[in-house]
Amino acid sequence: MPELTKGALSTGMFNSGTDPKGGVLLKAEVNSKLFGLPGVVSDQMRCSLGGVLLMSVVLRACLFLYGLVQDAHSEVKYTDIDYRVFTDAARYMSNRRSPYLRETYRYTPFLAFLMLPNVLWTEHFGKILFCCFDILTALVMYAHLRDVYRLGKSDSAQWVCLWLFNPLTLAISTRGSAESIMSFLLSTLLYFLAIDQIFLAGVVYAFSIIFKIYPIIYALPIYLFLQKSHERDHLFVRLFIPTFKSLTFAFPAAVILFRLVLLTYQLYGVQALNETYFYHLYRKDTKHNFSVFFYMFYLTDSLHPDWWIQEFVNYIPLMLQCLSVTAISFKFYNYLPFCFFLSTYAFVNLNKVCTSQYFVWYLTYLPLIAPHLSMSVYTAVSLAVIWIAGQLLWLFPAYLLEFRGINTFELIWAASLIFFLINNYILRTLVICFQSSFKQRELDAERREDNKVK
Repeated sequence: MPELTKGALSTGMFNSGTDPKGGVLLKAEVNSKLFGLPGVVSDQMRCSLGGVLLMSVVLRACLFLYGLVQDAHSEVKYTDIDYRVFTDAARYMSNRRSPYLRETYRYTPFLAFLMLPNVLWTEHFGKILFCCFDILTALVMYAHLRDVYRLGKSDSAQWVCLWLFNPLTLAISTRGSAESIMSFLLSTLLYFLAIDQIFLAGVVYAFSIIFKIYPIIYALPIYLFLQKSHERDHLFVRLFIPTFKSLTFAFPAAVILFRLVLLTYQLYGVQALNETYFYHLYRKDTKHNFSVFFYMFYLTDSLHPDWWIQEFVNYIPLMLQCLSVTAISFKFYNYLPFCFFLSTYAFVNLNKVCTSQYFVWYLTYLPLIAPHLSMSVYTAVSLAVIWIAGQLLWLFPAYLLEFRGINTFELIWAASLIFFLINNYILRTLVICFQSSFKQRELDAERREDNKVK
């Protein structure tokens, strides 16, 4: 594989897509696949970033207003229950008390700090803030597509639509979930790594771990990515002799992380560290959720086996997550957006607890990987349909259990198993599509090299 092509792939600098039949598509044709149009995107279909952002803001405003109506008149509330938890924690903080006095508040105290205007100004501030982070995330994605992938303005704006108009991201932020903050931080992290701003990337990475612990899974692929100057060296050198870039990333990340964790401990004690970080390691949720493991925890909790059996069962998902994330990291670290996507998808699919807001964790990377997938419109739509169908299949028995009091635990578990298999199928398909695109570009690069020689 020519070195130039490998370097371009490692940073995601693709300027063309690949047709499933083997033909190389121009940038405009990649976008035509997004909208299901034949040939090149017409001038009427071209869009500006400003127009896309305006439409997305209007749509979020409409959903925000709709949420107020549903909360007032429906038994099924639009606002996420966690939003109430955030607000209550901020209320404790406004009274100079610990936010962890609010039961089930298991987030960083800095989130409660951001939510103080909910108490001091209006209870809707948090939703507005999260929607703003949605827009900021889109701007970072646009910059990545323009500066790193070298796509045109219209093409970049169209790919950003996968984030701005995704029904799940629209619902999550307007319902009051804070996931958009993480999406902004991690999109910014990828952008800084791609443009070689390693120090700033380390700073952003520290803040992302402070807000939620799951970005720790990106430490290995980032390290391997920054060790690429040792790529031809012995495995021991690659793993244990850090490069200057690795140290440049690790130093600010470690210092900021240490200082903020220490500040958290000084302000709110061991409880803050336990609720924010350690709790997620030993957490065992027996309530129904998308996780394939929830019923196992439900049964082990009700049968009361020996403590060592309970502990072993509790750590089975964690062991599977570690194995899958490690394997993905070593395989795809050269292509960080795709590596982040696969690692997060596998992590969520194997997690002990899985709710719909967790899906945003991997959907964040969709606009950055979609331009590089050798996939037909039919395949893309089919994957989206079965993914949504899997959730709907789960939601029906969950509704019967939660709102009608009907015992549907076994049906929910069966639906969780089906959804788990669907997610594995989607992962497999995306890897095949990515590798197909990779091989086509490799062949194209070799042909160009041969033509130069001739």
